[in-house]
Amino acid sequence: MMKYRLLALLSAAAIMLAGCGSSDSSSSADANKPSDGTGTSAVTEASEAVTEAAPAEDSSYTRSKSFVETKDYPSLKELYKDRFLIGCAISTKVMNSPEYTQLAVEQFNSYTAENEMKPERVLDQQTAMSDPGKYNEHVPVTYDSIRTCLEYAQAHGFAVRGHTLVWHSQTPEWFFYKNFDKNQGNVDRETMLKRMENYIKDVLEWTNENYPGLIYAWDVVNEAASDSKGMRKESKWYEVVGEDFVEKAFEYARKYAAKDVKLFYNDYNAYQARKQKDIISFLKPIAEAGNLDGVGMQSHIGLYLHPNSFMSAVREYVEELGDIEIQITELDIGKDKSDNWEEKQKELYKGFFEGLMELQDDGIKITSVTIWGLTDDMSWRKGENALMFNRDLSRKPAFDGVVEAITGSGDSEEEAA
Repeated sequence: MMKYRLLALLSAAAIMLAGCGSSDSSSSADANKPSDGTGTSAVTEASEAVTEAAPAEDSSYTRSKSFVETKDYPSLKELYKDRFLIGCAISTKVMNSPEYTQLAVEQFNSYTAENEMKPERVLDQQTAMSDPGKYNEHVPVTYDSIRTCLEYAQAHGFAVRGHTLVWHSQTPEWFFYKNFDKNQGNVDRETMLKRMENYIKDVLEWTNENYPGLIYAWDVVNEAASDSKGMRKESKWYEVVGEDFVEKAFEYARKYAAKDVKLFYNDYNAYQARKQKDIISFLKPIAEAGNLDGVGMQSHIGLYLHPNSFMSAVREYVEELGDIEIQITELDIGKDKSDNWEEKQKELYKGFFEGLMELQDDGIKITSVTIWGLTDDMSWRKGENALMFNRDLSRKPAFDGVVEAITGSGDSEEEAA
């Protein structure tokens, strides 16, 4: 905790010097609730609720010369504060660096753990295997990794997207086996449902009790749709429980989540017509049961995409599933092989954010936009230069495009004044 408090002091110092200011503390209960039906509500309440005051400076900190100064950049979280939360996927590398943390705090008010809150980091194999009979239906969990993330987020004033509860990947296979032993085969459906329910219950209740109001949304199920047709078959959840595992996960999540925590289905290529049709098909009964609050569209895209086609898909989700929220959960835009890819990337980032705001103005609830990573060298698409900042924290034209989308200016430098 002391490590994160120290980083908080450093970050606060930089923000004060930059004139960004701090947020007033308030309740996060209505963080994603539109005040006028447009989706342009006080979404910043979710982050304001966890902001902590800190002294202005720490003389023990010396900024590394390998990083450029960032305090004069326009602040995206300030520019978009009346539109939606602006988030970032934050890795342990960012968490352990004052310079990376400073930039993250300056720019973002929503935090998604890159890996640390996924099932493989939470399910406790060692304890489970110590007494398989005792833990047969109620598999133990460990909160060390989640606690680290939430302490960091709380110390730096971030609201949190929980990512993710149920996923075919990064969920250990032993979780599905009899006595947690691969040689004994899968457990039966009913046992697996009890394991699912208890796991979801434990995580949601523990986070609610220990960090109330900090997590504003959970990706309850991640990537259940196939790339070819229908639901993904190569999933232990599908194999052991059946195709209604998505429904059951949302049923349990609604049962145990705090009333103000929003429940999302999250997927990639969710804008593509064929895949979207399948997603809508298995989400409809969940929405009708009142267990779905929104769709998370990951948005790992490239310069081939026209924003209009993406925005049309957003409209389709709302038309088919009702009054749901849309969150852009993992945005990055890869380059192509052209010489002017940086300018094209800038224009697509700009057009993408302009499109989201147009949707808001038409009454669609866009409540959060998360960039999937801080700098290009830390991106999972490292060779595609898909993010807004370079390794040395210098801003790319892509960042300027996002600024210009909200300011209407062709010169984002004006906003730094």
